[in-house]
Amino acid sequence: MSTGCVVCRSRKVRCDRNSPTCHNCTRLGVNCPGYGDTTAILSHKDGSRQRLQDSVDFIYRASGVEKRRVGSCDECRRTKSRCSRTRPVCKRCTRKGFTCKYNAKYDASASASAADANAAAAAGSPSPQPSTTAETSILAAPSDGGGLVSTPGSQSGTMAVPLSSIPQHMHWVYSDALPQDKFHLQALADLFFDRISTLRCLGFIHKPTFFQALDRGTLSEDFGEAVVYIVAALGARMYLLDDPSHFNNPFLGVPGAAWAERARDLTMREIANPSLSTMMAMVLICEYSIFMDQHALAFVIFGCCVRIMRLLGLDSPKKAAVPSGLAHMTHLETERRLLWSCYLLDSFLGGGVDGNLIWKDDFPSVPLPCSDASFVAQEQYADFEAPKLSAFELYPDRSYLNLRSHTIYLVQLRTRVLRLIRNNNQQVNIWDPGSPFLDIIQRLEVWYAGLPERLVISDFNVYIHKELNTISAVFMLHFLYHSIVCDLTRVSLPGYVFPLSAAFHSCPPEFRRQCQERCRFHADEISRLVHAGFGYGIRAFDDLHSLMATFESTKIQIIHTATATSNSIDIRERTSHNIRLNMRALDILHLQKDKANPYHKALIPLLEKFDFNNVVAEWQAYPSPISINSDQAEVTGPEDAAYLSSLAPFRLAKEEIRAQIRQRRGSSPAGNDLPNSPAMVRPPPIISLPQKDALDGISGADGNAGLLGSASFSLDHIQLASTTHPTPPGAGGLDVAAEIQGGVAKEMVNLSDLSEDYIRMAGEMANYISWDMSEPQPWLDFDMSSNNI
Repeated sequence: MSTGCVVCRSRKVRCDRNSPTCHNCTRLGVNCPGYGDTTAILSHKDGSRQRLQDSVDFIYRASGVEKRRVGSCDECRRTKSRCSRTRPVCKRCTRKGFTCKYNAKYDASASASAADANAAAAAGSPSPQPSTTAETSILAAPSDGGGLVSTPGSQSGTMAVPLSSIPQHMHWVYSDALPQDKFHLQALADLFFDRISTLRCLGFIHKPTFFQALDRGTLSEDFGEAVVYIVAALGARMYLLDDPSHFNNPFLGVPGAAWAERARDLTMREIANPSLSTMMAMVLICEYSIFMDQHALAFVIFGCCVRIMRLLGLDSPKKAAVPSGLAHMTHLETERRLLWSCYLLDSFLGGGVDGNLIWKDDFPSVPLPCSDASFVAQEQYADFEAPKLSAFELYPDRSYLNLRSHTIYLVQLRTRVLRLIRNNNQQVNIWDPGSPFLDIIQRLEVWYAGLPERLVISDFNVYIHKELNTISAVFMLHFLYHSIVCDLTRVSLPGYVFPLSAAFHSCPPEFRRQCQERCRFHADEISRLVHAGFGYGIRAFDDLHSLMATFESTKIQIIHTATATSNSIDIRERTSHNIRLNMRALDILHLQKDKANPYHKALIPLLEKFDFNNVVAEWQAYPSPISINSDQAEVTGPEDAAYLSSLAPFRLAKEEIRAQIRQRRGSSPAGNDLPNSPAMVRPPPIISLPQKDALDGISGADGNAGLLGSASFSLDHIQLASTTHPTPPGAGGLDVAAEIQGGVAKEMVNLSDLSEDYIRMAGEMANYISWDMSEPQPWLDFDMSSNNI
């Protein structure tokens, strides 16, 4: 017979018999009854269990503590904490901000009470209100008796949707708890490793080790609960992207959203004892937060990632131990990939603003990631064999550098571009040979010319990358390349008043024209990428940068057509075709259907202002034309926002905070008062104009010839694109010109005489092209939910 105190005996836990009170009673806050009365209480066989229970109840009441009973919520049961058992949310979960859920088998009495209440109501007699039960089962998605199920994304279960509206075979995706059967959990893990792990540098989880732990049932012990939850959440998000007909419903929430919240809670709980698994979870939570437009959360979590990275010393070069085992090499590669993931996040979240960047002029000195095949196979390699970013441009043959290494190199150039356009402190004219402006263009051309054949987007290569699950990563690489050139050369267009734009005020007109044409050329190439990507499925757009690149490409094509061309009908028809394609892509890829599409909210007024009314009419996004108030609009971001675009994560994060403050104060948003950028110009020198050949067709070029063609270049003369842009090929090889003729109104007015007016308008609208969509003005309050496309 146990000699522990009656409290420990009733709870069936080990008692340490400390004097004067045991540890368990001290933790529970009750007066320990000691160890001498247990035998006396249990001396009578009849009713001995009841005597024990009554004695324990008396001890709890005397101590003023509510006893934790059977039927506690899952969170309190898991942590062995006291639960108030209040419905629908217990006091502890309310205080801690946890997701409170009760197991259905403990709610039999509540269900019976609800049935009695319904019967009493039918008889016309008053009855107390039954307590609301929460969703509990993973696979069956039980209801509350009325055919309703609580869904993730609703606050504290306040929103319920008909159970019949959720596909029967996908109920488990909306559960608060992870699936218990290995089949569903493995399906989520497969989606993560096939669709998420291949992006950027997110492949830091060793796949064979993960699935081995899954088979053994030791995932939580080996990787941590937070990692398991966020891996499942990112995998579940792919269901939303792949099957919008079932999952694009604002009332259902987002598949796996509750798992992501759970991962965030677990990570914050572990932040006092940071580890490599904690950092893994945080990096993935950052990515998920950006997917879900939670930019403030992404900024905060990323700040924690950076501090953990420094604490763990991931940014310090490490050499493999001698002799080094396979496990050590895998651990070392995991650390390197985590560090490079932080580097890429820093660039995308920082947006080129020095105050937001951790790495400005420098970058990590650790080796670049090895190939995925080597990582999976745990192949050993010497440190001198691992390439570094500092030596990337020194390799004459870059064919052995993997996809992730090329992505990191382009992201480093992107950071340089975004920092360059935000200052005008150039020591030389931008049109002079050797200027930072032309130096970056030259580096990009050298990179593109030396791109390995396997990374070129061709019809055959696409099927290879689909088989390797890298199609989205390859498309992202090309989106990134074209968007970098657009970011650099867009400052030559009217309305883009970055500080570097002042350098174009005194440049030779031919140089400015060629920069504008180069910008337009790459903007068109992004539209061609979109067209090609949809020919191979939605997986080509898994990376969110494709969305931002498409948005910026659309703006550039609108402004360039209106201000830098003759505005002839043929040119506008070609532009309208690309805009329709981009608008459709932005509609499909915007998954938050319960929110207005921010990309359309920015582009539709811009289209209407520059007389692309045929495109506006096709979308039928609002009932009447919108009059643009130039005092409330912006072309580029204000100076106090470091000229960031309105879709930049930092501006969106700040607006989230401002919106919360306004909500608490009950105030309304105020209009922006944006200053103009000062213009400092230099006298133009005598220059030699750069040259660049336009792309050939699908298969008419050498070198990197592929689906998107190729560009020949010279290091001495960089030729900018001509005004003739190739028409994107159809997915089935059909000429798209017929589609253009059929999609544009024949009675379009010739606007060739309005070019000067458009240039003046773009200058006056220096507050509009990338106006702050996160804080739309009252005149832009219209319904964007129309499906009439």
